Amino acid sequence: MELAFAEGMHTHIFGGPHRRAGFTMLELVTVLALIGILAAMAAPRIEGFVNVTRARSASDRVVNDLMLARMTAIREGRTTQVQVTGGASYRVVVLNPDGTEADEVKSVPLAHDYRGFGITPTDAVIGFDSRGMLSTGDNAVTVTRGDFSTTLQVTGVGRVLREYK
Repeated sequence: MELAFAEGMHTHIFGGPHRRAGFTMLELVTVLALIGILAAMAAPRIEGFVNVTRARSASDRVVNDLMLARMTAIREGRTTQVQVTGGASYRVVVLNPDGTEADEVKSVPLAHDYRGFGITPTDAVIGFDSRGMLSTGDNAVTVTRGDFSTTLQVTGVGRVLREYK
């Protein structure tokens, strides 16, 4: 069977020859409503991800400064300490052989740079000797904010281990 079309006859299946391309207002509103619902469902997960990222960033900073203290002790050939001050900040200091402070390498206001974060114990001191080994004071600190905490433990050979909670 052969189909023949008369001359001038239109072969459009949907609509007539004057149909315009584009979307109707109903289609646009439906798509926007679906996007809004999906965004509302994803927002709490995104917020949680941002909080975890900030917490890991704060603990990374403390780890980096512990490694700075260790490397400074090796380079200077003297004991270097990370001293937590009040739970909201800490300092990296080099000590004289008699135990007095020789130089402050760095001072970090953790609670200022990472709002809401703190370090416990609030008077912790982690020291490294001239070989980079753990020498004095505490061997662990915990960086906390709300429900998230990271315990940073320094081993006897100066390695930093992390425990996320």
